[in-house]
Amino acid sequence: MNEMMKGAMKMVAKTTVSELVKEQIKNAYTDDKTSEEIQEIMNDAGLDDEYIDEKTEELFNALYEENATVDSVSDKAVEIIEDAFSKIDESDSSNDFSLSEDDKETIREEVAEVLENIASEDGSIDMENLIADILLKMFEEDGGKEGGNEEGNENTAKLAVA
Repeated sequence: MNEMMKGAMKMVAKTTVSELVKEQIKNAYTDDKTSEEIQEIMNDAGLDDEYIDEKTEELFNALYEENATVDSVSDKAVEIIEDAFSKIDESDSSNDFSLSEDDKETIREEVAEVLENIASEDGSIDMENLIADILLKMFEEDGGKEGGNEEGNENTAKLAVA
């Protein structure tokens, strides 16, 4: 069950990384870009599934580091977006792809907002204990009922958002 939770979390993290990159690309252009145009920009820069998987793994590893914190994982998210922008900048000289300090702060704040739901009061993140706690609560709340209940599903959804 723990491995299933990790797998589900990786899928959510991959979607999050991809959406963060797409959002920042869209914001970097003065004209509106369609989803297809943004995907083409990403493909031209080599930001394919393999790249997104690699960056997702980096973000996931940051979550599982021994002393992971909201700040350290948020900084990793900024680093990932900066790397993506660097690749786009190399492939598209018609636009300046760099993150302003305001952009970086916005990314940090958005990631931190999500992570604060799973972090302890001091901002530390212990994913192994978090998963164990959520699984335990799901089983306790389920009370052996077939199909579970809404609260157990809500806990799973909270973890998935993180």
